[in-house]
Order: sequence, then C-alpha cells, then structure tokens
Amino acid sequence: VGGFMRLLDALAAAKTSIDACVFTISSNDLADELLAAHKRGVTVRIVTDNDKAHDRGSDVKRLAEAGIEVRCDATSAHMHHKFCVIDNALVLHGSFNWTVSAVRHNREVITPVRDAAVVAAFAAEFNNLFDQFAGNNP
Repeated sequence: VGGFMRLLDALAAAKTSIDACVFTISSNDLADELLAAHKRGVTVRIVTDNDKAHDRGSDVKRLAEAGIEVRCDATSAHMHHKFCVIDNALVLHGSFNWTVSAVRHNREVITPVRDAAVVAAFAAEFNNLFDQFAGNNP
C-alpha cells in the first residue's frame, strides 16, 4: 500500500509531465489520477503492451479516448517495463504493475529516484519507445 500511495501522490503532484511506461493499467485509481493530471494541463504520455491494452478491465482505451497520447508496442514480445518519469525530475520504478491485483494483493515494490543521470536514462528509454511505437494506438 505504501508504494501505491507514493505513486498516487507523485502523479497528483506532477506539474508539467508524466511519462508512464507500464505493462498494463487496470487500476482505476491510477487511471483516474492520470486523467486528473491531463485535465489540469500536465502532458501525459503512455507506452504500454499491445496485448494487455485490450484485456478486460484495461483502462488504456479510456485514457486514449480522453486525449492522452497512448502508444502500444507492435511485437510478439511484451513491453514489460514498469516505470514513470514525472516532471523530468523523478522516476518511480520497480515490480509494481498498475493493476488492481498489485494494489490489493501482490507483494510489489516502487522505488523513487531523483538522481539526474538515472532520470535521464529512464526518460531516454521512454522517448525511444514512444518514437518507435508511433502510430500504434490502442
């Protein structure tokens, strides 16, 4: 629960950007926080797995329909990352899938990192995938 609350708080505190690179999103609480950020003018971009985007309970299509730019991989392998870069100043990463099961049942970890070099490396990976998956929308 601590990691989940840390993630929710970080999303709520975002001022300029949220770049989420996550395997799946089915936690309505997290999806709602992304939508709230988008509505207050934060640039929200998502990279996710093409197979998981269409799972029952997935929030990916709802986020895309709300105007958030969502890109999916187009490979037979999974886009299995679980990180987000907030305001190009904070990375939250770890085993935590953005799912109801992760929030309620699983043993998961989310590690916050503010080191500029680490943030830059995660931002570069996000941007690489975001560019690579251009045109692959849910």
